[in-house]
Amino acid sequence: MHNKIGLIINDKGIYDNVVGSELGLIEWNNISGISTAEVDTNVCILIEVRNPYIYFENIKPTKKRIIENNFNVYGSPVLLNVKTLDYDFRKLQELLKSELNNNKYRNKIGGSF
Repeated sequence: MHNKIGLIINDKGIYDNVVGSELGLIEWNNISGISTAEVDTNVCILIEVRNPYIYFENIKPTKKRIIENNFNVYGSPVLLNVKTLDYDFRKLQELLKSELNNNKYRNKIGGSF
């Protein structure tokens, strides 16, 4: 069992530290949507991004192959396997969608609260 924090959600975006992907900061302004994807027998959260190619830079070759496969199969390199997190799938999906909407609103009015 890993004792590190898997996701950090703040006003900048989603910091992905999930075991297996660990992509770092996914900024709200790069996120276009949040949906689900079925991977084998797991349901994962798919973070749809406007510029997927920034996640291919400065990444270890083994992880690069994983995110390239995610991109080729699911259309986004950012796929969160919630099974590795100690959090309810539906609650996390709702939280991420809510935060995405909140940050879209903040960006439209020109700043953070």
